[in-house]
Amino acid sequence: MFLYWPTLILHVQFVALGFVCPILCITLFSSVVSQIANELGDPKDLSWPISGFSVAGAVSFSIAGSLSDIFGRRMVILSGNILMIVGTVLGCTPNFKHTTN
Repeated sequence: MFLYWPTLILHVQFVALGFVCPILCITLFSSVVSQIANELGDPKDLSWPISGFSVAGAVSFSIAGSLSDIFGRRMVILSGNILMIVGTVLGCTPNFKHTTN
């Protein structure tokens, strides 16, 4: 199978993003953990966001495995990459503010 250079470059970029975006997501989350602890008021309550992040990852991987059996691995990987890119961009946006009542 012969791939043209633009197609090959896109393939390499999406596979690379599949490795980089989860690392960025973990980095973003770890930089916000101290702010979450300050909002909660008690540093002892810091364990639940980290546990929740791990549980959410485990559930996501289980769902992605089932979806890849149904729709194919390529579509699930591309969809996951797109979701991670959108989430990373939203997480890095400085004007994104959470307001409380």
